Amino acid sequence: MRNLKTEKSDDHIGNFSYVSAVICTYNRRKTFEKCFDSLLNQTYPEDKYEIIVVDSSNDITDTLMKRYVDKAKNQGIKLEYTYQKPSGIAIARNCGIEKSNGKFICFIDDDCIASNDWIEKLVCGFDSENIGGVGGKINIYKPQNLIEKFGIKNDQESTIKKNSQLIGANCAYTKKVLQSIKGFDENMKYLEDFDIGIRVKLGGWILKYAPDAIVYHKHRASLKELLKQQYSHGFYLAMICKKYYLFSTRSNLIIYSRRLIISFIFIICYTLLLKKEYILKNLVNFLIFFSILSGFIKGIIFGKYEGPKIYRKKINSSI
Repeated sequence: MRNLKTEKSDDHIGNFSYVSAVICTYNRRKTFEKCFDSLLNQTYPEDKYEIIVVDSSNDITDTLMKRYVDKAKNQGIKLEYTYQKPSGIAIARNCGIEKSNGKFICFIDDDCIASNDWIEKLVCGFDSENIGGVGGKINIYKPQNLIEKFGIKNDQESTIKKNSQLIGANCAYTKKVLQSIKGFDENMKYLEDFDIGIRVKLGGWILKYAPDAIVYHKHRASLKELLKQQYSHGFYLAMICKKYYLFSTRSNLIIYSRRLIISFIFIICYTLLLKKEYILKNLVNFLIFFSILSGFIKGIIFGKYEGPKIYRKKINSSI
């Protein structure tokens, strides 16, 4: 037994659109369970949303899967729980889309906890037919050390307005839009969320920020994990540049080189001023930008984007 689901509901009537909340998880049992519990306690009507879990962890058992299904059933919420062999986040997200029944599909990462009105606030963002995607606010979840405290801040509002992208830890799209662009690009093992936001904008839809749709993100707890994550960010940023004409390799090299230099200058200045906390903050920033830049340069030199390339298309401005 590998795929279990509670009884389906075809109730799409009333003022509430039917919604699918998708979580893809891989070897994060503790944080996943907190995320899962937060989705069981939403203000959205229980019969108007479902939870789709795509689990690729190495500790899956039938007993564990049944426990999650029973927990959702006791809450009156439909759940589909599926095991999928580890194949990358884009493939897992596409599996979630395929199994979803909602008009809107909300995505949350397995290291996030949703506020109890998260689904409601995301769906409220779709107040116009030309809105294809909505991104919510991402706050840090109870930082326990300096790495968690000073790690990358997920600024959804800035990401939407400046980069025409949504951060996948807290976003929603209409299923119609996702189907029209054929889902996530499975060639992108990282930054698949940025890529799909770009393609939604290229399709003529608008991305919108919903500041009241809040999730709390558990940042990387160790420096090694953080820098590995940012190295991957840099490598796949190079793949974005190779896929899209509108993203400049040269501009990204300049941007991250400048940030690296600025953080180094700040380290020197705060060292002279004996401001220990600011020294540590900028040291973490320096290492982050160094990792991104290293991954980016490797991606430019050695990386090869295997999918179709998109040239000379412009993205409409965000709101």
